Amino acid sequence: PRVSVSYDLTEELTGYASIGQGFKSGGWDMRGDAALVPSTVNGYQPETVTTYELGLKGTAFDNRLSFASAAFYSDYTDQQITTQQVATLPAVGVASVVDNAGASTIYGFEFEGRAFITDSITSNVSVGYLKNEFDQFITRISGAPVDISNLREPQNSPEWSAFWGVTWTGDVAGGELNITPSISYRSDYHLFDAPDPILDQDAYTLVDLAAIWIAPNGHYQVALTGKNLTDEEYKVGGYNFAGATFNNSIDAFYGPPRTWQVGLTYRY
Repeated sequence: PRVSVSYDLTEELTGYASIGQGFKSGGWDMRGDAALVPSTVNGYQPETVTTYELGLKGTAFDNRLSFASAAFYSDYTDQQITTQQVATLPAVGVASVVDNAGASTIYGFEFEGRAFITDSITSNVSVGYLKNEFDQFITRISGAPVDISNLREPQNSPEWSAFWGVTWTGDVAGGELNITPSISYRSDYHLFDAPDPILDQDAYTLVDLAAIWIAPNGHYQVALTGKNLTDEEYKVGGYNFAGATFNNSIDAFYGPPRTWQVGLTYRY
């Protein structure tokens, strides 16, 4: 269910508030190993969330500036989390287990805006703040449930993120040319629920560029895009299997390096 109410503060400004609930279905872990963790045959229960949101959106300066902003608070229960468990009975080994191990509180705000600086130049900006914390993280040590939420961190949850892009539009060779340089930023974040200074990702900034030419009839489009122009090295995923049982294995996956791409599109 979801309930919302909005109010037009002026002809240009609208505020709103909403409350909603949602769920992620329960199921069975298709990678579960019942020989190592017999309880995996019982599956896992639905994950639920209750979310509250306040927002303000509108325009100004004869619609040359538009924006949307929102503050939110979410309460998760029975959170479905994949953990790695060491089993000693009835068999010995390491098993991947999906369980309703977690509860968390997530809150923050988002802002995005667009400005028509001139007839040929527009600017887009967005800023986001996120606070993501585990209130509960249950694991089993020697068969007994233990809350280790003070030792775990949510994955891929940078506290700050931002984007800024500027687009120039002009007539070139009878068609329309759009050139957009942009930068995006993410503050430091954890790639695995068990923090590790080797695996954790520091804050980084990416610089991109896109140039798109659209033919006069609109049927043809030629695009040149450059991603990560400063060749930033950054991690987008990883695993931390510390301890002798896992041979102190730490794995990471990296984002693409500097990349150029040329594309041709035909619409009919």
